[in-house]
Amino acid sequence: MKMKKLLWVIVGLAVLVGLGNVSQADCLDVRFDNGDSICISLDKSWNRYYASVQNNSSPSLRSVSLRCEILLPNQVLEDLGACNGYFSYASSRTERVKMYVRYDNRYFETIDADFNFSNGTWTSGGGGGWGGTTSNVTVSTNRSSPSTNERVNVTVRADRNYNDVIYFSLEYRDGYAWKSATTSDYNADNYFNNGYRFTYSDYGEKTFNSFIRFYRSAQYRLYVRDYRWNRNYVEFNVGGGWGTTSDVTVSTNRSSPNTNERVNVTVRADRNYSDYVYFSLEYRDGYAWKSATTSDYNADNYFNNGYRFTYSDYGERTFNSFIRFYRSAQYRLYVRDYRWNRNYVEFNVGGGWGTTSNVTVSTNRSFPGTNERVNITVRADRNYTDVVYFSLEYRDGYTWRAATTSDYNADSYFNNGYRFTYSDYGERTFNSFIRFYRSAQYRLYVKDYRWNRNYVEFNVGGGWGGTSVNGFSSSEYRKITNVSRIWNDVVAELKRTYYTLRNDSYWQRLSDTLYTNMIDVVNNRSNRVFYNYNDFLRAFNEWFRYTSNNV
Repeated sequence: MKMKKLLWVIVGLAVLVGLGNVSQADCLDVRFDNGDSICISLDKSWNRYYASVQNNSSPSLRSVSLRCEILLPNQVLEDLGACNGYFSYASSRTERVKMYVRYDNRYFETIDADFNFSNGTWTSGGGGGWGGTTSNVTVSTNRSSPSTNERVNVTVRADRNYNDVIYFSLEYRDGYAWKSATTSDYNADNYFNNGYRFTYSDYGEKTFNSFIRFYRSAQYRLYVRDYRWNRNYVEFNVGGGWGTTSDVTVSTNRSSPNTNERVNVTVRADRNYSDYVYFSLEYRDGYAWKSATTSDYNADNYFNNGYRFTYSDYGERTFNSFIRFYRSAQYRLYVRDYRWNRNYVEFNVGGGWGTTSNVTVSTNRSFPGTNERVNITVRADRNYTDVVYFSLEYRDGYTWRAATTSDYNADSYFNNGYRFTYSDYGERTFNSFIRFYRSAQYRLYVKDYRWNRNYVEFNVGGGWGGTSVNGFSSSEYRKITNVSRIWNDVVAELKRTYYTLRNDSYWQRLSDTLYTNMIDVVNNRSNRVFYNYNDFLRAFNEWFRYTSNNV
């Protein structure tokens, strides 16, 4: 499997540079219901097509969360694994295919598209429906607000002539997230685990009596899907019959406390609410909110165990000295009822300088050469007396990636941060703060301890930020840059995997020479060997053929 993957990497490099009979595809845009998206390409090498994800909208869209299948014109369904597999198909025509994409087993998309098998490009795409083969599966129930342990019926409808299997799954609401339910949450009919195969006598409709019961109060979604992952759901609000909300809210006597200062919180619900409320705490980490731990706070026992309202509370309870915070940050204390309706109160904990430092960063040189040191100036509020932190990213196509020490050399403040003093009056210049080892587009970020941040941008090198290196177009230069970035990792992995290459001095010399000549182009050196893209392709073709013939 590892060797097959490396062979794919070699072909992928050929695809990237546009070598010989290998063509690079554009990509098919896939958008999920939660707002995330990916773009899938099928890169052609002779009659074989390699799937890859060109870009995605979220770091959470990892390949392990993705699954792809493609239905070819000959009605063969090919499994593309984590959207990075391959298949073979002999055609030189533009034909209709169907792409099925699953993300985290929760979001599903089916795309009808025309694909040009001659040059490996998508000519159209879109639409959710895959014609006469869909089941149009739906699900309903006779009781959408059952009590705990009350069995309910569900009815599944599909196309009148559907005669294949449907499958079930169950999720419960956990705050704003939906999580997979376990057998401690429910008891269900055998069809829940095994699925049910429709027959023609069903005429596309089947009612399952006493199909499921729920052990605990919560909001649930029962999903039904067909064998192509088209799916729908019915929602259940399970509980004690007192309505769908407690109108729970939370407030505090101190929204901007100091560290280690205990604060009160008051929780209000409906006047007659007599069930539990539960607490949780999050802190702000950049643009994300993350779960706090006991290293961040100390709280009343009710924080961990919850509190059950009584009728004598009349829907309101104040918890004195409920919580204190160990470190400066922005926090949200959430309170929720047993149906997961929730609200929060926000705390800005710190040195009393307000909610923002208004931090900004600038430089004396936006277009430095490689290895040229530049100054930066950081400005904050006049009275800001806390730490600022630095980070660096470089542009990789349409994506920004974290830079490593192979990309730059920086002042010690880059790693350790800098604490402003009153004598700075909110402004500090760092001379010769950073230099960049290679040509690229960079963003240097500065952030305060509340994760408010800003950046300054650098275009380093031969001016590739929108222009071209002499002899190379912007696209050609970008391809060589991308290959050079991963080259050493590819060569090292090939040597580890293939004994024939590990001891081949000629192959090593070919690899080293090609890398050196690519770097000369990336840095726009006057003594470079490659004067145009054809020079590069000839050298890469020699390496590619030798490598392919010896693995």
